[in-house]
Amino acid sequence: PLVPFKPETNGTIRLKKGFLLILNQKDFSKAPNVDDRDGTERDEVELLRTMGRYGCAEKDRLVLTNLNAKDILPRIKKAIDRDFHGYDYIAVTLLSHGERVDDRDYILGVDGGKESLNRIIKEVVQAPKLSKLKLKLFLVQACRGKEAQ
Repeated sequence: PLVPFKPETNGTIRLKKGFLLILNQKDFSKAPNVDDRDGTERDEVELLRTMGRYGCAEKDRLVLTNLNAKDILPRIKKAIDRDFHGYDYIAVTLLSHGERVDDRDYILGVDGGKESLNRIIKEVVQAPKLSKLKLKLFLVQACRGKEAQ
């Protein structure tokens, strides 16, 4: 079950050391009728720079790129299977195309296949090695299909 995060008594949250995981999907040439995500490299650079100011040192960052849908969850599981002792938070950033089907959100693999956003979040939130972290932050930059946003 999700437990609400309680900030320090004065309302501030002190984040000294974090881990940044980025899934950056750019090349959709294997996916029918899906355009590449031009400009996503700049988003990645800006995320790395910005999160570096919040305690994500170079050794505390991992970028996964251009994964097929079937590889997204296993690679995220592998990425979070490490010792997080001494960390305050993890930031998981998903930069991809997406879809919304029957009120469910999906992240697209570069092959055009889908991985459930809820499954990704659940995997991270319930990961035993992340249980002591104060904060699990999710940033998702993905459309929800062909509808106007």
